[in-house]
Formats: sequence, structure tokens, C-alpha cells
Amino acid sequence: MCMLTVISSTEAARHLGDYLARIKYKGETFILTRNDQPLAQLSPVAGTYTRRGESFAMRWRLCP
Repeated sequence: MCMLTVISSTEAARHLGDYLARIKYKGETFILTRNDQPLAQLSPVAGTYTRRGESFAMRWRLCP
């Protein structure tokens, strides 16, 4: 599931840590705008976001 949120570049600068946490823990994607025009995208790196249960299950399978 990809959650997409549009935010201004000013808002992103003011709350960058919060947005990075949402990317890391929820897999959210943000479109940054300047003057109401899309400028950039903040999103998880492909293949790095997993839900907590999925991450645990993967680590459990790797245990000896």
C-alpha cells in the first residue's frame, strides 16, 4: 500500500524528521511542491520498507 501526501517544500523543511519517520515506519511517499507545482518526491528506497511483522518473520527464518 502506497500512501501519497502532497506537502509544500517549506512544510517539509520545517518537519523533515517527522516526514522521514513516516517514510521509515509507514512507507509513506510525499510529493513536495513549490508555488503549487510538483518539485520532488520523498519516498522509501525500493525494497527497504517492510512492516514490523514481516521484518520479524524474515529475521526469525534466518536464525540458526
